[in-house]
Amino acid sequence: MHELSISESILRTALETPGASETNLRALTVKVGALSSVSTANLAYCMDLVLEQRGIRGVQVRIEKVPALARCRCGHEYSADSIFVGCPLCNGFDREIVEGHDVSLESIEVEDD
Repeated sequence: MHELSISESILRTALETPGASETNLRALTVKVGALSSVSTANLAYCMDLVLEQRGIRGVQVRIEKVPALARCRCGHEYSADSIFVGCPLCNGFDREIVEGHDVSLESIEVEDD
């Protein structure tokens, strides 16, 4: 389950943000690309697990699924939820995935002192 190592990386990145600490972290927003091969359910479970193991309580974790954006050789850009679906305009598979294959920490919220 690679979601566990992703969760650890997300928390580490959040805590490296200036002004953030284990005691003032309140919320994390994570975006998961549709073609990232990351299960949002498993990621949510692992985030809860990682936070609990570190003794960090009261953090809201928001996970948003982001559709993939593909650019076909024909020039058409379209949303792609699967690599097995071709371009809706020309039915071709010669395309570039522009976005939707990443997992990113979009925002963090901390409590002011």
